[in-house]
Amino acid sequence: MKRTCCALFLVMSTCSTLARAADDPPERLTVIVVPEADAGARPRMLVGLYAASGVLQAYDAYSTLAGVKMQKAELNPFLSGMVKQPALFIAAKGAMTIATIATADRLWRSHHRGRAIALMAVSNGLMAVVAARNASTLRAQR
Repeated sequence: MKRTCCALFLVMSTCSTLARAADDPPERLTVIVVPEADAGARPRMLVGLYAASGVLQAYDAYSTLAGVKMQKAELNPFLSGMVKQPALFIAAKGAMTIATIATADRLWRSHHRGRAIALMAVSNGLMAVVAARNASTLRAQR
């Protein structure tokens, strides 16, 4: 409903502006062309955050499965049952990565660019903590 009202308001305000402009003499009309920024382009930082997310999730999958082989337990209760089936666990980690990136990309496309970057930064920060903990656990076993 809000979108319909906003669209209707935009159309009506544009039509009245065009009608007033048509009444002005041609020599008084000024056209200003403003180039649009490429809305589809992602900054290098966001693309880097996407790549880092994939790397961190892949390392988490590797280190978790290596830890399970060393008789360590998965602390995440949602994933603890999946580590017994490595293919399922890896698929779940991949799905989480894709879901996070897709959500951030949807935010970017809907002009919530700060939120997209914040989502990826927070997600990667959490995964970096998990990866560091896994690395520490693996080092302690050697």
